[in-house]
Amino acid sequence: YALFDHVIHLDTDCCFHFEVAADLFDARTIALLKTAPAGRIQLEAGLQSFHAPVLQAVARHTDLQKVTENIVSILAGGNIHIHVDLIAGLPMETFAEFQNSFDRAYALGAHNLQLGFLKLLHGSALRAQAQALNMRFQQLPPYEIIENPWISALELDILRSTEDALEHAYNSGRFLSTLGYVLAATGMRPFDLYRGVGKHVPHGGMPLSNYAEKLYTYFCSLPGIQQTFLRDAMVCDLLASTKGESIPPMLCIQDARHKLVAKAAANHKSRAIPRCESAVLPSRNQGVFMGSKRDRVTGLFELHFLELP
Repeated sequence: YALFDHVIHLDTDCCFHFEVAADLFDARTIALLKTAPAGRIQLEAGLQSFHAPVLQAVARHTDLQKVTENIVSILAGGNIHIHVDLIAGLPMETFAEFQNSFDRAYALGAHNLQLGFLKLLHGSALRAQAQALNMRFQQLPPYEIIENPWISALELDILRSTEDALEHAYNSGRFLSTLGYVLAATGMRPFDLYRGVGKHVPHGGMPLSNYAEKLYTYFCSLPGIQQTFLRDAMVCDLLASTKGESIPPMLCIQDARHKLVAKAAANHKSRAIPRCESAVLPSRNQGVFMGSKRDRVTGLFELHFLELP
């Protein structure tokens, strides 16, 4: 409490990162955190798993209900960036159980959900038990898990491609409203969506505009998706996260309405703006243009909407 209080009252624009056990926070601490200036504090709250036998097997004592309540409460304040993580390959957690952990962790709405893989480091308790538990792992750094009796090498490979999708589609912050729309429209569970993205749209270091185009094509193939709504959500996401430079041509609509939006944006900003900083949204009969303010917690630019005739 005292450390948080000190950091909150500093005269600085620095962001302070803390690794925390969020289930240990009491109501007084959470109330204090909600008074922090936006972007002053970043919390990394390790979860590892939502499967109680797994936590017992690795001697991790976590009150899962309390950690869930506290993370949701802190996020509601809108002023603190929260990072949570899961570890694949832990003893006692099957592929199906990991999927459940993923969905529960995703539902928290944290800004970053890291999917990591167990590493059996020298001196760790799990490495000492590896032979008894029949856990195969790399013999050279980073000593990552290969398989164990609860999860196969093939299932871990699926999780690695899922992690690729999670990192580039969600943790990047570039497609948040798009992902929300796709999940709502399809009714898919989060794990299944990211597993599908990882399988059909591997990132492989491609430019953002190419990745966005491939995501759009894949999402259009899913049941329940309306292309106009999808396109508009993706355009808004790219405007908010990249100033619009990476909007692929297939998502752009250039017509007389766009000129009205660009003119309104120029008047708002008192300067001429590039065409990539505004767009037409047919699904809403609105125009949109990016503002100059950036959210200190999410890093996203504000968007302004204009009703079209």
